[in-house]
Amino acid sequence: MDRWDTVILGAGAAGLMCAIEAGRRGKRVLILEKSAKPAEKIRISGGGRCNFTNLDCAPSRFLSNNPHFCKSALKRYTQRDFITRIEKAGIAYHEKTLGQLFCDGSSREIIDMLLADLADAGGQLKLETEPSPSSALKTAIVFARCATRSPAAPSLSPRAASRFPRWARPDSPTTSRDSSD
Repeated sequence: MDRWDTVILGAGAAGLMCAIEAGRRGKRVLILEKSAKPAEKIRISGGGRCNFTNLDCAPSRFLSNNPHFCKSALKRYTQRDFITRIEKAGIAYHEKTLGQLFCDGSSREIIDMLLADLADAGGQLKLETEPSPSSALKTAIVFARCATRSPAAPSLSPRAASRFPRWARPDSPTTSRDSSD
């Protein structure tokens, strides 16, 4: 069975970015995506042209129970960092109203860039892996065998967590992380 340092639920924008960055830091990364295709919301955003960032992105424009989280996150990775990434990939873009940036071509360019970055970082993507009663144990074992779970990945609801044996629940203090098996 494969072993992972990080398992990420969802191959959307946040999941892909998280996996890419973890892979670049030397982590063995797996993304589990329930859909047949990754990044579907990216594909449809901006009418298919992907509104990929905003020039006026600032902490004051975010609502959160912890207003300081946004400050530290935006200091570590700014909209300029992503724009540089887009330019390096050769993706043409333009500004629309209020600093919104869109691809000149298709949102598919952004998706292809992110998937190429994931592959370059050594990450793996498994599609159509929605947990169900028949696959819950298999998914639980993947979680139990990973050393860390991405903070970008949502926590399981109590109902979803109840499908897993207690020892294999991702948030359980009894989750086995033994490297001998």
